[in-house]
Amino acid sequence: MHRDSIISLVTRIAIVSVWIVLVWLIVTLGNRHQEVEQSSDRMIRILVWGDIFDKSVIREFEEKTGIKVQLSSYATNEELLVKLKISQGYGYDLIAPSDYAVSILRAEGLLKPLDASKMAFMSRINPFLLRQKYDPENTFSIPYEWEVFGIAFDKDFFKQHPLRSSWKMLFENPQGLYRVVMTDDLREMVRSTAQYLFGSVDDLTEEQMEQVENLLKQQHQWVEAYTSTNLDYYLISEYSPIAYSSSAYVGRRKQFAGKLGFFIPQEGGLVTIENLAIPIHGDHDDLVYEFMNFMFDAEIMARHFDLFTYFPSTPDFLTDDTRETLDPEMLKLLTMSEQEFRNLVFIKPIMPEDRMNDLWVDIKS
Repeated sequence: MHRDSIISLVTRIAIVSVWIVLVWLIVTLGNRHQEVEQSSDRMIRILVWGDIFDKSVIREFEEKTGIKVQLSSYATNEELLVKLKISQGYGYDLIAPSDYAVSILRAEGLLKPLDASKMAFMSRINPFLLRQKYDPENTFSIPYEWEVFGIAFDKDFFKQHPLRSSWKMLFENPQGLYRVVMTDDLREMVRSTAQYLFGSVDDLTEEQMEQVENLLKQQHQWVEAYTSTNLDYYLISEYSPIAYSSSAYVGRRKQFAGKLGFFIPQEGGLVTIENLAIPIHGDHDDLVYEFMNFMFDAEIMARHFDLFTYFPSTPDFLTDDTRETLDPEMLKLLTMSEQEFRNLVFIKPIMPEDRMNDLWVDIKS
């Protein structure tokens, strides 16, 4: 074979090989793109608190349904609000805003109306958690879990000393008998102080804000620490046998179940409801409703309660066995009456943020 013929044959083979490779790449990439699209069609993007869904439960949902869950978390409602406002409701299919955050997101037009016909659990939700002011018809949100805030205390210490079911235990000078632990959350700090001073108020006048500020500055004299974590470290030391706390925090300290107590002050405690809601531009509503129905299952609710101790919004998770093993104080809170619930106030801003920040600087300095 002539040299020119050999070169021509090699060239033709090379050209054919290139085309074969190109066709293979086109077909392969096209299939992969289709797989990605199919995968994306079966995926939901969730932005929630870090301790609301157990990751093992998420995996069970994925295995059962074939729906992939992309889970992201936030530490505060403010972080959630910023993310939703920046994205204008794009990028997420399900979120878990607290009560007051629902009001803000509704006003911003960042929530999509829910379809009650696709939520099989609606009839199981505790009635007094529904139709709150932040969403009167539950058009945009549905309660998933809740917790109350009051006072945790060392039972052993207060066997020897008087204990009053009142915010006075935190806000009146203990005259050196002990020191208290106060929250480091500014909204909770102001809200609990206002509850002690004025009862249930939705807004503070200038005079009332000054009274709150003055009391918190005065209280600093007998505060050992401002924190929402490691409370048990202070409480079991007997040096600081009383603290502002949440029912969920105390409930998780099962190793101290016989030593730590918790009560809602007679003036009324604080409450927060964590809700599930769909952002206005969520893309996979049908998959989200499938996810919600799974997460509202009574057994799943019971598992989440056992792990995180937030109160589920569906009381039917509470079996006879659970009632027998549950701490009596927690059971009493879980089964409170509607009237007892209505004596609680929601944790929401009732003082301008810049003023709270200035107050915090004054207290810490």
